[in-house]
Amino acid sequence: MICAIAEIESNRQPLAQRYDPKSREASVGIMQMLQPTAEWLFRELGYRAFEMEGKPNLLFRPFISVYLGAAYLKWLSNFDGTSRNEEFVVRAYYGGPKKATHKSTTGYWKHYLSVKQSLPSRRLYGTG
Repeated sequence: MICAIAEIESNRQPLAQRYDPKSREASVGIMQMLQPTAEWLFRELGYRAFEMEGKPNLLFRPFISVYLGAAYLKWLSNFDGTSRNEEFVVRAYYGGPKKATHKSTTGYWKHYLSVKQSLPSRRLYGTG
């Protein structure tokens, strides 16, 4: 899941940036994380392996971006205390939990499935 999302979000480019004029925020790094989301994961959910507050450039570091992207995916997988399926999690990563079932995230889900299918199987590496 993380590999496919990283491929879609940034083409696996650590220095990727995308400005959203609607939210007036820039998503950055491999996982295209917003700084407020990174700080929320740090402050509210206890993902403190790295000091995030006031350090937006840290999200350009691949390990930190993937760490926080995975943390956010984990949070989404149990959104509102309910175990969520892969489709909900992926669509919520793109559009937020409130838009996980909205038609605006359908294209992202389809793109995710296509990218996921194109990735090498974990079985090639003896872990699946």
